[in-house]
Amino acid sequence: MIKAKGIKEMSGTTTVLTTNLALSEMETVFRQIAKAIRTPLSRLGEMGARVNKRSVEFGFYTPSETPFTSLDDDPPDFTVGLTYGAGFTGQFGNFRTMHMYVWNRGEKREVHLHVPHSFTGAAHAKRSLRKGFEVFQKSDSDVTVQEGLVS
Repeated sequence: MIKAKGIKEMSGTTTVLTTNLALSEMETVFRQIAKAIRTPLSRLGEMGARVNKRSVEFGFYTPSETPFTSLDDDPPDFTVGLTYGAGFTGQFGNFRTMHMYVWNRGEKREVHLHVPHSFTGAAHAKRSLRKGFEVFQKSDSDVTVQEGLVS
């Protein structure tokens, strides 16, 4: 079950992992995930969006809170998001996002990788989550999937 009430409000696909990596290593891991999911076509689309002066801000950010976040009795210790071009159509302002929420659970970290999407975005979300899991596996061979599909 997703812990943060702000995440619960969002539609999309989530994978919950448990890792031995330290909280301080999460930035590096997420940057590696970003590199893995941003294809050359995504980067080309982002460049086209900038040239066409589209209003999408590509890159890293802190996912915004919802009106219900203050009710969360177990807020994440670290949150980060990435907005990147949706392939070649990124030049028209089409984009995708991925969020990572991390809780420090003593010796382990609980990580929620979340890809918001509509009905038609499930296949891409699963591919992105699979790539995110693969990055975690390279950094921590003991990472385990607690919830969500990574096949």
